Amino acid sequence: MIMNEKAINSCKSKELLPVLKRLKKLEKYCRLIDGNIGTYAKTHEITGNMPDQLKEWLKIFDGGILFTISMFSTRDREVGKFNRMLTFSEINSSDFREKNDIPEEVVCFAMTNYGNYYCYISYETSGCIYEFDTEQTALIKKWDSFSDWLNEQIDFAESLIADGELDPLED
Repeated sequence: MIMNEKAINSCKSKELLPVLKRLKKLEKYCRLIDGNIGTYAKTHEITGNMPDQLKEWLKIFDGGILFTISMFSTRDREVGKFNRMLTFSEINSSDFREKNDIPEEVVCFAMTNYGNYYCYISYETSGCIYEFDTEQTALIKKWDSFSDWLNEQIDFAESLIADGELDPLED
């Protein structure tokens, strides 16, 4: 899937923009859906405050596959691309949180291929991103920003590609 270069270049975060340009080079290993200001607005209605760099991401992408990670969306399907997608509203619902022992202040935006969640803390203003371990029901890893988190995901994907363990996604 071809990433919208114009949307990427419109990113207002000086820290996130070079990471997005780096991601663009690996676009054949992703299947991300185009987002827009409405994606951010819909997500904000569901989750409330969020880190600024995640806001910028949502103005460009509305969920999909980022290497081996499921990025949540504002919609549950995308005709011709996804028959079913995980949504912000279902994963961050009170019912889902209760069943999965996810604290109310933990807001999830993506899921690993091994069942953990990437998230932020709703009341924090630091912009930090965390990994929430579903077995330990605890935050187990922290990044100082969304761009730091994304850079690490790109690094990991590049190592998988070099080892022949990550193939391009078919359209």
